Amino acid sequence: MFSFLVISLSFSGCFEKENSDLEISFDSLYNNVSAVISDSTNKGLVLSELLDFEWNEVHVFKPYSTLETINEQLGFNWKDSSKSNIHESDDFNLLVFTNDQSVVNYLKWPRNMGDFLKLQKTRLTKEQSNFSFLNEKFGDQDWVFTYQLVL
Repeated sequence: MFSFLVISLSFSGCFEKENSDLEISFDSLYNNVSAVISDSTNKGLVLSELLDFEWNEVHVFKPYSTLETINEQLGFNWKDSSKSNIHESDDFNLLVFTNDQSVVNYLKWPRNMGDFLKLQKTRLTKEQSNFSFLNEKFGDQDWVFTYQLVL
């Protein structure tokens, strides 16, 4: 009985770890993104070159996106979407990476490092996930906006 309990707890721990490890820390991208933003030539950022996992689409969600909106755009129910807190926050944009109708990772992209507010397309293939950054006035503030870069 004891060995069954240990095995059961081990397996449940594996599944929990799998779900909680889907968030990518923006810190891992910070140096690359900040270098592109501060570069006056702003040649852009190829997202696929910065990520070391398999994905075929990225879905961009703006602050306060509802969980229903997320599931509708993904085309399936992402049961852990509430863990991102995008539906309650305006501090970040949420990038959700999918592969074969499954969420493989997500990233909370701070708005001060490029706001996706003006992005026209919010569902991009890996090949389309190239971004440029422009400093613009938004109200009376300087703001950095992210745009899709067509290569």
